[in-house]
Amino acid sequence: MTTGEKVFAIVVTYNGAEWIEACVSSLSLSDVQIEIIVVDNASTDATVQIVKRCAVSTVIQMPDNVGFGRANNIGIAKAINRGAQHLFLLNQDSTVLPNTIRVLLEASALHIEFGILSPLHNYSDHEMDKSFLMYVVRGAPEFFSDLLNEAVKQVYEVPFINAAAWLIKRSCIDTVGGFDPLFFMYCEDEDYCHRALRHGFKCGFVPGAAFYHFRGKSPEERSAWNRLLARARRVESSMILGIKVGERSPFIMDVYREYLTKALEAISALLKWRDVNEFLSTVIAMGRFTLALPRGYRHKRLSATRGRHWI
Repeated sequence: MTTGEKVFAIVVTYNGAEWIEACVSSLSLSDVQIEIIVVDNASTDATVQIVKRCAVSTVIQMPDNVGFGRANNIGIAKAINRGAQHLFLLNQDSTVLPNTIRVLLEASALHIEFGILSPLHNYSDHEMDKSFLMYVVRGAPEFFSDLLNEAVKQVYEVPFINAAAWLIKRSCIDTVGGFDPLFFMYCEDEDYCHRALRHGFKCGFVPGAAFYHFRGKSPEERSAWNRLLARARRVESSMILGIKVGERSPFIMDVYREYLTKALEAISALLKWRDVNEFLSTVIAMGRFTLALPRGYRHKRLSATRGRHWI
């Protein structure tokens, strides 16, 4: 890390009163100087009041819930306007160790080809996050043998790692842009990794750095109706991702494939009477996907170009 480089931590909140104080407090104990920006997506609980009592540089209160990606973009834009050279994105239901950001910055300085670096994702002191383990198994299985042989490398490259804790360098933002606002929630990080790789940046994780991700759910997500809507959002996002990442087949064929795949899944769920909610959420998702198609086509073309898109 070059002396004097500005580092900003960005936390997007939504009804995160249960976790946000621990999250922000852990960032404030970092052994490198950082500025903390919190972007709140119109929380209805005490999240904002708690944040204002913490050591936060800036609190941005959105009048409505604009989604995870767009809220991060707003925080990123604010940080860049203040001269940020690195941006550390952290989920509200997470905490970092004092050295987490410093170790990531040191790795970034030595491995300049990496635009996105993430620490180890832990659920507790004795349990690694299961989703993170899946990304490692698929992308860098050699990590486990290196661990057994006590020959762990500083950085391991993977094609994707979820954005619960990302260090992004400024040059990556300037080239790739921000999160695509087509994704309200889910898949925005996978889309971003794909775009970063397309523009010549690598994604990876740093075993010497770690954080804790508790994967909390807001009260709204605990109701049956909101779980159905959340699943619909997830399916819609996966369909949008499907038409964005297809680079060889014609756009119309990507659209056809997404419709056919999801329609078959919905019919299968209904015929087996496995889960009526699965059928309903898929139907809702297909309707939303149809409305998003014109923007999906434009955003796919834009994603192929270099620039600070959506920031």
